[in-house]
Amino acid sequence: MIENQKLLVYDHVTATEESPDDALVVQFMLGEGVKVEDKNPNTSGTTHGDKDHPVPYKTYKVKPGTDLSQYKNTILKDTIFNLISVKEDEGYAEPVWNDSIMPRTL
Repeated sequence: MIENQKLLVYDHVTATEESPDDALVVQFMLGEGVKVEDKNPNTSGTTHGDKDHPVPYKTYKVKPGTDLSQYKNTILKDTIFNLISVKEDEGYAEPVWNDSIMPRTL
């Protein structure tokens, strides 16, 4: 046993500040016509997107080489895209994540 050392184990996608040095920062932004209703009873509210100034919604740290469209959270058993429950604002239909700026495999 080595004293004063700890072994840290991380998922491929994490929202914690503490993460491996090579983790990539991925920020999910909400654009025009979308909203996310917070399911946490302690922080309930709705975040609306904006066309001209996309609204930061969540930031994650991701292990390089992770395909975000395929990787499933080990506890919640679904992809990050499905876990963020995006809904359309009135007058809009079927919102989708646009990964044209950042590919889904990092």
